[in-house]
Amino acid sequence: MAPLGAARQQHYPGVSGRQTQLAGSHRASIPQTMRAMLLFVGVTVVSGALMVASILLFLPVAFATQGGVGWRGAPLRSAVVLVGGNLLAPVTWLAAVRGSPANWGFGSILVLSITYGLLALAVRWAWVRRNANSPSKEAQ
Repeated sequence: MAPLGAARQQHYPGVSGRQTQLAGSHRASIPQTMRAMLLFVGVTVVSGALMVASILLFLPVAFATQGGVGWRGAPLRSAVVLVGGNLLAPVTWLAAVRGSPANWGFGSILVLSITYGLLALAVRWAWVRRNANSPSKEAQ
């Protein structure tokens, strides 16, 4: 069987086998980097949008769900407010720990969104690392 570099030599004339191996490994890491970037950006944008939407929809939902109707009066808007409010909870927790009123605004929403994006990257990194260290099912 021909070495891997020799097979790639046909595609890249004038380039050594080691250089083509390095180029191949670099190309393999680009999709991983793109996935990580998309995960970070996606989680950051979605969490930020949900937090802003919950602030904007809080009062209309409060009035729509009065009169004993409850969340069934505006189910989708109620869900957005609930999820966005839960995403904003760390701001309230931090204020309770400090013993001062919660000072939040769009800056805290931005910081929390970035934090959630970084948390998603950490979970992805741990997941990949766990799968890389676990024995494969084929070996069993």
